[in-house]
Amino acid sequence: MNIKNYTHNFYKHITLFLLLIAINIAHKVNATCNAGIYNTSSSPFLVQFTPDDYDGDVYFINIDPKQCPGGSSEGGKIENVPCIIYPHQVVKIDYTTHADSMDGVLHITNMTNESAVNIMYGNNGHGSCPKFDTIPNYIVKDSPSDGFLTIKD
Repeated sequence: MNIKNYTHNFYKHITLFLLLIAINIAHKVNATCNAGIYNTSSSPFLVQFTPDDYDGDVYFINIDPKQCPGGSSEGGKIENVPCIIYPHQVVKIDYTTHADSMDGVLHITNMTNESAVNIMYGNNGHGSCPKFDTIPNYIVKDSPSDGFLTIKD
């Protein structure tokens, strides 16, 4: 790998790391887990969290409501509806619990080739960030922090 590519990759990863630190510091609100979704790919993805009944909600925070068909923004948060995450976009998400529990299904659809995956998530009633079941190789979980997802090509 030449020095130009190495330097570019280094700065890309440092920028992501600093952005994630800023996200975690900036939005410590009434959520059990503050995280995000970073779409590093060249395709838009439709992302939806479907919580089990009464087992916590997931809020998209810094997203244009037009990216979430059928959703409405109350206090800057959009709850439990599908949202389009554009290429190279970082969206903050807040996971909440009910009685320290959260469980549900994460639906992710590549809007370019229409491939889709459903991923189970939950925290086993521990009041913490969720853990994800088997994830395809184009999604990185819990990096750089718990509950965070990175979508890559």
